[in-house]
Amino acid sequence: MRMAGWRLNPIHFAAACLVAVSCISARGQYDLPKPDEAAVATLRRAVTKQPDGSHVPLVFALRQLRDPDLKPLFYQLAQSGDGQSQVQAVLALAEIDPTKKVDVWLISQIQDQAQEMVIANALDLEMISPQQIEQILSQDSLNPMARLMLMAEQLLAGQSNIDANELDVLSKSEDEYVAGFASILLAQLGQPAQWTAYQKTIEAQKLNSRTRLTLWLLDAIGRYKITKFSDWVRAQGTASDADEAVTFRAVYAMLQMDPAAGLDLWSKAVGDKPSAGTQARYALTLLAVSEDLPPQAFDRLRVAGADSLVLDMAEAGTAVASDTDPSASLIALLKTGHLKTTDWVMTAVEDLKPEHAAKVYKFLIEQVDVSTSAQTDPVGLATKSVAKLVEIDPSWVLERLRAAEDDSVLQQTLLLGMFQSDSPLVGEAAAQVRRIGSGRADSLALLLIAKHAKSLDPEDLKKLGTIASGGGQVSDVLQVQAAWFYIKHTNNIQTALGSIFTK
Repeated sequence: MRMAGWRLNPIHFAAACLVAVSCISARGQYDLPKPDEAAVATLRRAVTKQPDGSHVPLVFALRQLRDPDLKPLFYQLAQSGDGQSQVQAVLALAEIDPTKKVDVWLISQIQDQAQEMVIANALDLEMISPQQIEQILSQDSLNPMARLMLMAEQLLAGQSNIDANELDVLSKSEDEYVAGFASILLAQLGQPAQWTAYQKTIEAQKLNSRTRLTLWLLDAIGRYKITKFSDWVRAQGTASDADEAVTFRAVYAMLQMDPAAGLDLWSKAVGDKPSAGTQARYALTLLAVSEDLPPQAFDRLRVAGADSLVLDMAEAGTAVASDTDPSASLIALLKTGHLKTTDWVMTAVEDLKPEHAAKVYKFLIEQVDVSTSAQTDPVGLATKSVAKLVEIDPSWVLERLRAAEDDSVLQQTLLLGMFQSDSPLVGEAAAQVRRIGSGRADSLALLLIAKHAKSLDPEDLKKLGTIASGGGQVSDVLQVQAAWFYIKHTNNIQTALGSIFTK
């Protein structure tokens, strides 16, 4: 995986997995296996590599629980699972740990590519401290790309004690991406010789390969603010024969490094009479760095004949850049239903003041009951919003749950989003949900109770066993959580873990 493919977004992944419950057909309630055997079988399927990758969301579902009692399972999986499972296991252990930091020793135990993905995700989630970066870099078996990411982080943080000799070795790698990244970092340290030599590597590539490599290098330069490459980036963005994707990426990289210079390059790339598509696409680059731009920068989008979407983007960008309450502008942008701007809003809202973010989250939650909603995935967006809002304004979420129609999409969405929270209020609220059958909402409420309760009464334990066995009309990701809860509430963890990893 390279750059854009490095990162997994836990909230997005969780919602994608959980929202599957809304389209799961009713499972048969007859001839179900014994719950204890079914629970072990379900967990064994989660920790065993499946050809279609279906085990990965199951492992993530267990990670989502953030249950300290799952530590033995994750430690075993981190050392014996496939690469994708190892990534989830190491991150899960970091989320469980009181310090919220990765286990440095475990990184040395996982597969080469898994190291790269763990480092990328852990850096994004702030799960690696500066001291741990040094400890990880001391490991001889560290993946080269993971090593370069950590060194780039040190450089971005202003550290000067970067091992230039090691970078020099990596700059001679047969992997052109490793060699290029190392050469870039060396040049930023004031040693441009390897980058000069590397130009021949770029030129030797066939057109498609050269374009992919150039795009990747631009991503690295922008992300890590490799300022000594401003001239090179500008050259990529202004070349008359440049691929349009390269021009776009060069503009974005320059905006990340130097907003003022980036705006100048942006204007050159967009031109005087851009098409509506070009306007919208390049407007996204301004939104992506809106916190670093002056509000007036978005006046560039307010031109004669500008598309209404672009004007909405301008309003949202101006509001965020102005550090005022941007919720109304963000909501207006969400109402367009434009996928990429919606993705940006969901990222931008995380950095707002809680009272401002709450307005956006509440709007999205209410959309699941609106048949004319412009959102392409109203349930998914609402689920993410509940997960965030339950930490900001739990009383609103709980009141909305009490008022929601029984077994409605809204009720299910609220329950799904509440899985993200560790607050005991969630368990208490789930216990108040009217459970009169075995519908999805009933099952979801029971799972929330099982997550927060120290013990279950016999009837609830029996129902939990039914869900763990495949009943209860829930998705596979919720079934695996039910399986874990059943094992835990029957005090069978140690025996079950021994069986789960038995070949």
